[in-house]
Amino acid sequence: MSSANINFVDTKIVIVKTLMFIPLFLALTLSGFSQTIEPAPEDKAVIYFVRTVKGGMGSLANTYVFDAWEPIGMLTYQNFIRFECEPGEHMFWVTRSGISLISYTYYKQFVDADLLAGKIYLVEVRIQMEGIEMDPIDPLNNEKELFRVKKVLNRKSSIKANKWMEKRKYGVAKIDNSWAEMGMNKYEKFEEKGKIKFLDPEWFLEVEELFLDKKDEPHKADL
Repeated sequence: MSSANINFVDTKIVIVKTLMFIPLFLALTLSGFSQTIEPAPEDKAVIYFVRTVKGGMGSLANTYVFDAWEPIGMLTYQNFIRFECEPGEHMFWVTRSGISLISYTYYKQFVDADLLAGKIYLVEVRIQMEGIEMDPIDPLNNEKELFRVKKVLNRKSSIKANKWMEKRKYGVAKIDNSWAEMGMNKYEKFEEKGKIKFLDPEWFLEVEELFLDKKDEPHKADL
């Protein structure tokens, strides 16, 4: 057999192997994706805490998420945590450390929620120059915020990092009761000033609504 024929046969083998590999690659990719973006259990509520970016601030600051006294985990830059919990009333809050004009401080934000079983909710978390923002997403009235959140949810790197942290309970192990006490002691002061945000039970999304539809992308200047 001539060298030309041998090269032709080798090329065909490579093409066939490549075509056989593509469906396997897609299957593995989709299975990994569905592990994180999936329906809520019938007896549980699901809430995604999604850390987005607006204005490029605070990419290195770690954010800790709580359900009242219970630590949920550490939320890193452009990442998210999927949290399954009992339906009903919850008090979620986030905190991050920072340096204020006069001292080292811990910024906080609180959200009261009333969650329905079998439903999925979204909360956007953003780092500010001096503080932190935690905003429940109203799917009908928060188009720009919803797009920012979905953009992070649909990033493979976010899913990989999220699963890595979940497997090792990273961040949660570093949080003790003093962290929770520090936040819970501030709740009443936030309540007095009317700074507690509320997640309405009707602000849920179906799982198919979590996937990114680029044709609905807002103008970049609006993000």
